[in-house]
Amino acid sequence: MLDIHRPMASQPRSPVAPGDNGANNGDFLPADELQEVFLRLPSKSLGRLRTICRSWRSMLSDPLFVAAHATRSRADSIFVVVAVHHPGHQLVDINLVDVSTGAVLRCMDGLALARRRFCMGGELLCSVEPRPGGGAGAVQMLDPATGAITDVLPPADATDSGTTTYVLQSGDATAPQNHTGCTATLYLVGHVPATGEHKVLHITDVRGKQACEVFTIGAAGRNNGHQCQRWRPAQSPPMRVDSIPRRRAVVNGVAYFLPSHLNGRCLLDYDSVAAFDLEKEEWRPAPIRGPLSSERPGHCDQLLCFSLAELNGHLVMVHHNNLRKTVDMYSLSPTEGVEWSMGPSLRLDSVLDRNRKGETLVQPLMELDDRRIALFVPGTQHNVVRVYDPRKETRTDVMEMPRGHIIVGCYKGSLLPFHGMGEARCVCG
Repeated sequence: MLDIHRPMASQPRSPVAPGDNGANNGDFLPADELQEVFLRLPSKSLGRLRTICRSWRSMLSDPLFVAAHATRSRADSIFVVVAVHHPGHQLVDINLVDVSTGAVLRCMDGLALARRRFCMGGELLCSVEPRPGGGAGAVQMLDPATGAITDVLPPADATDSGTTTYVLQSGDATAPQNHTGCTATLYLVGHVPATGEHKVLHITDVRGKQACEVFTIGAAGRNNGHQCQRWRPAQSPPMRVDSIPRRRAVVNGVAYFLPSHLNGRCLLDYDSVAAFDLEKEEWRPAPIRGPLSSERPGHCDQLLCFSLAELNGHLVMVHHNNLRKTVDMYSLSPTEGVEWSMGPSLRLDSVLDRNRKGETLVQPLMELDDRRIALFVPGTQHNVVRVYDPRKETRTDVMEMPRGHIIVGCYKGSLLPFHGMGEARCVCG
């Protein structure tokens, strides 16, 4: 499951001699070979190796090594970002949670960002300030690893942007879109592998028509060029897409969306998927046909039985099959782009806890290294993060989330800053 890319720039190959006092300094291999070994290890193991000697600690703490390890250890990521809103105080807490234990390893408490909209993409957590009527305004980047907050589009620079978006028609003709009557708005951030940039996509639904705009955050969180300082109009989607978070996903620089439940008509392709290429900033001309609609077209009542997820670098469609009482998963082929393959099928009775009120659906968050699946399960009074073992059909609740707790997304940066920090500071409740 580990994605092996090219190694870091080579260091001198000559081993370092032991210290004058005869103590072992840990340099048994040339530096470049030692780095290559370390890059293949999970973060938890590297956290222990930091204590071996000073030279290893220096190497494992180097920002270049941390960045290289992050690109090669995507399967190592087991954290979700949770926003805890405090409406009475207009504050929000941002917690980074280990889904295997429920422990909170980073707490960013009391942020005056209650009105902000949060979105997570890879290692980047963004907050966007909505403008009156649904437009997008100021943008901040939050680093869950360090707690640092950076203005990438300060409020002063956003005063003349984000107030008006445009519906792009065929032939690139644009029509100004007034936000009066805005019914839904969504924000999504995704990583562009080809450039190293992140892009924020904003979609506003105004009286049944959707307008799109894009904002670019350069590689390493820097804005590269004047064009990155403004929201830019983009094409409208080929179909009206849904604003419900579980009905969208970003995979390898492409944002995928299921059709809106507000279309108001019977959809023949109720599981079709619209795709937005973040690098080209354009929608694919036609939606991708779903795995089931070709066999059973026109089942309007099934529309909300589908959701999307990114699991191990693949787009996965999740179908709550109420007839068979299963949760069926279909994976989109990364090569063809139009072929779906049947994945695991989970029994609802083994995934859901019938003793908890309101549990009717599950949303996959990630697959852990031991093949267990982390799930988000909404309920009437509390939401739960649950780890499910499909081989044993056993489940473990690792985190209970009261109202006001929202999962923003999965953190996929390096976990090195979190290992060797000591015990977790707090536990979600």
